[in-house]
Amino acid sequence: MSELEENGADLPEPAPAEPPKKPAKVALKKYPPTAEELRRWMDAKGLSNKDVAKALRLSDGRVVRFWTSKKNPRVIPYPSWYTLKHKFRNK
Repeated sequence: MSELEENGADLPEPAPAEPPKKPAKVALKKYPPTAEELRRWMDAKGLSNKDVAKALRLSDGRVVRFWTSKKNPRVIPYPSWYTLKHKFRNK
């Protein structure tokens, strides 16, 4: 027992080393999802950039690639995020 504990001091619990990774199911629960969360969700659903672009009626998958890029990703617009979240919820 340490000297602080002997004197009645309450010590806080140590913080966990690293927060647990979120499963793909909950990746799109919050807005805006990070590029990594969006990519993980697409991988779990088996969706390519082209599939997502087609579902959102975009011209090609390039826009989706901007949302999921590792370097300087763009934020997915809320209407697109909402549409994806609800269109593919049971897939």
